[in-house]
Amino acid sequence: MFNELIMHDKVTQYIADIAYSWKILAISSGTAILLGYFYLILIRLIGAILIWGTIIVLQAALVAGGYYVWKESESAQYAESDYKDYIKYAAYGIWGLAGLYFLCICCCWKAIRLGIAVY
Repeated sequence: MFNELIMHDKVTQYIADIAYSWKILAISSGTAILLGYFYLILIRLIGAILIWGTIIVLQAALVAGGYYVWKESESAQYAESDYKDYIKYAAYGIWGLAGLYFLCICCCWKAIRLGIAVY
């Protein structure tokens, strides 16, 4: 009778599931808190390295991506095709984005340094 009256209610089933899995929920919550504090300490110690590293890697990826697309346009499979020009234009577009990104970083240099100091 207990199962028929009470356990057929969805809310009661949810509460029962939480009661059965309280150990897993407690361990997961504790682990999340510990990893969160570890991440904050890590950011405090090497935050500037992470931010500048990300900026440099993104710039290098844009330049390298443009070079890869340009070299791909020179491959033999596009020798007599209109796609060769389109791929070259895509490479120039990627290099243009790399240049625009570099100019933005140069213009925001002081703001980035200030943001890192505040962070």
